[in-house]
Amino acid sequence: MSSSNPLVSVIIPCYNAKPYVGEAIESALNQTYTNVEVIVVDDGSTDRSVEVVRSLGDRVRLEQIDHQGACAARNLGLQLSQGEFIQFLDADDVLLTNKLETQVPVLQANQADLVFCNGYLFGDDRPQRPIKKLLNLPSPDGCDPFIYCLSNGFGTEGPLHRRQFLEKVKGFRKGLAGAQEVDLHIRLGAAGVRIHKLNDFLFKHRNHNDLNRITRTPKPPGFMAQVFMDLFKQLENDLPEALTPNRRKALAGALFQHSIFAYRDGAEAIAKTGFQSAKEISPSFSYKERQLYKLLAQYLEPMLLESLLKQARSNRNALKKLFS
Repeated sequence: MSSSNPLVSVIIPCYNAKPYVGEAIESALNQTYTNVEVIVVDDGSTDRSVEVVRSLGDRVRLEQIDHQGACAARNLGLQLSQGEFIQFLDADDVLLTNKLETQVPVLQANQADLVFCNGYLFGDDRPQRPIKKLLNLPSPDGCDPFIYCLSNGFGTEGPLHRRQFLEKVKGFRKGLAGAQEVDLHIRLGAAGVRIHKLNDFLFKHRNHNDLNRITRTPKPPGFMAQVFMDLFKQLENDLPEALTPNRRKALAGALFQHSIFAYRDGAEAIAKTGFQSAKEISPSFSYKERQLYKLLAQYLEPMLLESLLKQARSNRNALKKLFS
């Protein structure tokens, strides 16, 4: 059971975020909910980020490591933290002052183990505006949390987590170049985390083109198909009992769809492995291609079908050029 005033740990990974990290830290320090510890893990910054962090005084715990990536930095922050509830915050984003005050009671009342919310985009040449993807998410109430997280993403800074579930899934998966929070939340869903969404707008996500942003780092073709194959292997090792038939079916469908994208992006070897893995995970699954595609897929192997479609698209484009 939660105490009347449970400690919340705000964990901020930082890598070359000098222009932004001060604002992120101050947004954590200025929460109207006051029982907060702030931990910044500097991931080998080569700019003056560390100086900015130190300038904010002893209310901030600073740890420095060699550059290992945001997942490793967040996991170290989790290990060092003492809070019953955990808030991850990227160094270029901002918590609104009432975020923790609004979300803590949901976890404290044992209504959920992960509570997330709406947020704003800001920091580019456009006015601040709501994140449409979050606005349009369906309610997670009554849904299988694994399937909900597989189908819906809600970012890094929106959720407030119950610590015990983060520890159960061993935190973030190290080495991921992207989709880090997607992978984490799916594994949390597999662990049975209860999810609740508030309609309040409680954070701001900075939209900028800094090359250090994970979302701006180019990913190799087939990246997401490989993420889902690796995710399945980890679930088999860590939470095999969580892979019910319905969950296997949903995961296989997601992997099959990403394998289609992998083939079309030129990652044919990954696509082939992904198609095979999807069928091994579950013999029947659904995916989002058109009905004609699904009809043809009943009679043709996916690699052959994709090869034929590739040739058809090439012929169509050639005809367009001929008659243009």
